[in-house]
Amino acid sequence: MNTSDVFKSISDRLLSDFKSITKSVKHSPSKGRVLENRIIEEYSKIYLPKRVGISNGEIVCVDGTVSSECDCVIFDATTCPFLVDKENFRVFPVESVLGVIEIKAKLGQRELSTSIENLAKIKGFPKTAYLDYFPLPITLRLYDTEWDYFPTFGAIIAYDSKDLGELARSMNELSRDKPPHQRVDLTCVLNRGCIVNRRSADGRIDVCPSERTEYQAVESENPLMLATIFLQETFQVAWTQPFMLREYLEGSFGRFIDPVALNRGQRKRRESAKSRRSSTI
Repeated sequence: MNTSDVFKSISDRLLSDFKSITKSVKHSPSKGRVLENRIIEEYSKIYLPKRVGISNGEIVCVDGTVSSECDCVIFDATTCPFLVDKENFRVFPVESVLGVIEIKAKLGQRELSTSIENLAKIKGFPKTAYLDYFPLPITLRLYDTEWDYFPTFGAIIAYDSKDLGELARSMNELSRDKPPHQRVDLTCVLNRGCIVNRRSADGRIDVCPSERTEYQAVESENPLMLATIFLQETFQVAWTQPFMLREYLEGSFGRFIDPVALNRGQRKRRESAKSRRSSTI
């Protein structure tokens, strides 16, 4: 079996579906949702590690910050406690989120700029609600930084786009003022190629951006296979710390009862009852 041919076949089917959906579905939000579902069902759920889950939804932080609805959230399927789990809608605590993918029908300058900002915001969400009495002795070096949790990965997958080289130049300009961990990790355009992180010094390709890399366009007849290699490498080493759900429920349990006030109230009631009995004698 030729693995390259398998991914080329999947890519061709997705592009064929894209052309069919574009012709038959005129309402843009409906069209976008159909295209997202094709990526999730046809590709992501099959070719990503089985311990990660794929769904659309919103991401929330302990401080109450909420993302806009994400096209594709990649989460730890073994431990993620959904804060809301309804049909076609979920809310994820950021600590359980491993990655986010923006899915676009056509990636132009406006869509690229919006996706870069959306991913930068989500990738910058703090992950703090971990069990501090059960730390895992695991660290990972990504984005020029040592992490004791897995930082959120961010990618863009598009069915079509403008010139890849021009997109790569725009990505370098739009991301220059962002720290590496808030930059886009990977961009894949199914009918053109990928935009990857290439080291300026030696030309090597890194999975994640850093101060040593810049975005470089790679034309390919099989960009989905290249994207899959990067996604597999990333999520094979992904993990989540033991998670403390009660951090999201502060103030939702009720009120503490003050034992001093309780005793004072009981004494007052006893004295009042005694007074009433005395008055009836």
